[in-house]
Amino acid sequence: MLKAKCRRQLPRRSLTLACVLLGGLAAASCSEVAAVDLTSITTTNNSTPTSAATSGSGLPAGSSSDTLADTDVVNPLLEFQSQGLSSDEFHNERQRALSSCMQQRGWTFEPVLQHSQVPEPRTVGELRDFRESFGYGLYTTLDFVDTSGREAADRNNEYHESLGADEQAVYRRDLNGDVSGEGEAPVAGSCEALAEGALEVPGTDQAVMTEMRNLYQAAQLSAEFLSAVDDWRACLASRGYEIDREAHPVDLVDELAFADAQPQELTDFELAIAVADFECDLTTKMPVLHRLETEIVQELVEKYPEWGS
Repeated sequence: MLKAKCRRQLPRRSLTLACVLLGGLAAASCSEVAAVDLTSITTTNNSTPTSAATSGSGLPAGSSSDTLADTDVVNPLLEFQSQGLSSDEFHNERQRALSSCMQQRGWTFEPVLQHSQVPEPRTVGELRDFRESFGYGLYTTLDFVDTSGREAADRNNEYHESLGADEQAVYRRDLNGDVSGEGEAPVAGSCEALAEGALEVPGTDQAVMTEMRNLYQAAQLSAEFLSAVDDWRACLASRGYEIDREAHPVDLVDELAFADAQPQELTDFELAIAVADFECDLTTKMPVLHRLETEIVQELVEKYPEWGS
């Protein structure tokens, strides 16, 4: 029997736009991996289903009264926040604004652009295809690494290091207000702060984002959603995966990787558990969270009509 402890809530593939906009809160597309604080996992034989289970709602394990079509978006909140922008588009527009600002202040600065070759699933059908092809994108997408952004970042660092000490201090003040703490917000008036507001989408409106976080956290703690999470766990148990309330299947994939599994064994395991996870999610917590997110979007649009479409 394998045991694993939760090491993170988000897939290593990339930080999706939802993760960027919500600042670490596990939005539903980040909840491709985790929707609630999901810390240890045990699994039975992962290829032999156990006896049928009954969900917390009284329905057979993996059942939900809600259904989603392949064309439905997985994350209504993400679509609302980004107004349809992809992670790459959102990141690159901010980088271009940052570069322009720094250049206007007299510095040499390249935008650190990203061009992800890994698909970014937005609809249910796209997410199904992603799971079947890449699993969680943890150990199945190593050939898709984009190094162009890293090279631009290296050149920016080299330029910074070529400056004298006094110039470096001014450069850092122009960049972010000379903020040194990891995750610390840039100082108002700095180029990073100005770039954050360059895109006019709900995800850059602090009032909207604060209220969205509060509403989303309340939705994740609702009895309805927690019951759906139990249904999801029961469904996975019927597939041979026993998962505690405070855990998620991705941790078991990591556990196998840390045990030095052979690459093919690791890939096969990740694909199998990711597909099982998707199929159980689709009939349990995904449609419930989709409806709760849709209600949150409606509430936000009513309060902030400027963001209505």
